[in-house]
Amino acid sequence: MLRNKPSFILIIKSNKTINVEGKIMINSDDQFTEVGINTNSSLFKTFLNADLLNVIDKDFASDIQKFWMNNYNTKVDPLLHMAFMNLTNKKDVRLIPGKILQREIFPVFNDYNVTSYYGDKNIYGIIIKPPYGPETIIKKIGGNFFDSEYNPIDYESAHNLLIRSDQDLIIKLSKANNGRGVAKFSIKDNKIYFDGENISFNKFIEIHNKDFIIQKVIQQHPNMAAPHPSSVNTIRIVTFRWKGEIRYLFAFARFGINNDIRDNATVDISPALGITDSGEFYHVGINKNGDTFTHHPTTNYCFADLDPIPDYENFKEHVKNYHKKFIHLDIIAWDIAVGLDGKPIILECNFAGSTSFYQLVTQKPFFGDLTEDVLQYVSDEWKVRKPALMRKHRKNSILNKKLKQQKKQLSKSKAEYEKIEKELKDKTIELNRINKEYEKISKELSSVKNSRSWKYTSIFRRK
Repeated sequence: MLRNKPSFILIIKSNKTINVEGKIMINSDDQFTEVGINTNSSLFKTFLNADLLNVIDKDFASDIQKFWMNNYNTKVDPLLHMAFMNLTNKKDVRLIPGKILQREIFPVFNDYNVTSYYGDKNIYGIIIKPPYGPETIIKKIGGNFFDSEYNPIDYESAHNLLIRSDQDLIIKLSKANNGRGVAKFSIKDNKIYFDGENISFNKFIEIHNKDFIIQKVIQQHPNMAAPHPSSVNTIRIVTFRWKGEIRYLFAFARFGINNDIRDNATVDISPALGITDSGEFYHVGINKNGDTFTHHPTTNYCFADLDPIPDYENFKEHVKNYHKKFIHLDIIAWDIAVGLDGKPIILECNFAGSTSFYQLVTQKPFFGDLTEDVLQYVSDEWKVRKPALMRKHRKNSILNKKLKQQKKQLSKSKAEYEKIEKELKDKTIELNRINKEYEKISKELSSVKNSRSWKYTSIFRRK
């Protein structure tokens, strides 16, 4: 459980270095870089502003590099490790920097060619059905409407299904992440009320012009609702397929703020709370900005008052069983609501995420006791895959070279076209000027020909 920051942490206002209990209190960029920290990264600035880098331990930095050289044959940026140490007063060399997780480890375990399919919320109903998934009213897939059982329906049927529901509903863009495109609306007396305004079904469809899913609002357990009742607060559980077995890695809870309906309404400042392996909540939460909370920032609810998640083993077993159906993906982060009956309701799954934050909020290395074995496996996999990747890289380099040549030629052709277009425009302007001049002269000539003097002098113009 996350504790208060250690007593030896101080905020240094000068550029001096002070040794405290064998640690180094610093705020000099040179001394951060001395232990291998990249001071140009956005994450460095986030941790620095959150006072998570007040203490740097050189001996610990050395231990980190030894571990990573021994287990992965590389040196790492110890930024996450130092922030973790400042936050929890614990040292753990097994923490995995986000870039290594995202760029090297996840691609070994997750086939990203299929994540766009598995990430579509409209497919979940095929795999996860109520009561372990939300109740769906209608879906829009590829511009076509379907009912909850994936039967195709026409526009009128979709309209009738919706207005007959007579309750609060949630609409979600089916391929969006981080709460984007999630909104609450109501059906009352066969009328649609969106943003407090009565609108037609046609207007509603125009506003949500992408694929979507409309579901009944989840009635969540009072314990999960207590910190912020306006949002459906969720548990994120991460599972991992390893050596043919689906394993539970860790979990944390996410809570909305400012009375928004989403649990991550403002991604960087919405608080999250770690969960123990037996379902108890940590007493101190953290957000992605590194700010810590003992109470909810909107409601002032004390996180220490939260009861454990009822029958938490059931939650873990459910997601592990469902993970078996996601055969192309070995690492999945599940977003789960807790229903009124205390049972899990699976909302969606994710295949990446802010992995540095995951380890801070749960106070655990991503793979825990499996870390060394996982790193060795990934290292061996890259040795096998590297030749193929190099061939792919060379092929891509040739394609990129051709593409650059084509772009260059296209750019040259575009410049020539623009030049010709400008010349044509100038000639058109000149032609218009000549035509106007011609019309002017023609009018004047016509006026002369129609004048009396012209007529009277016609005898002199005869041959």
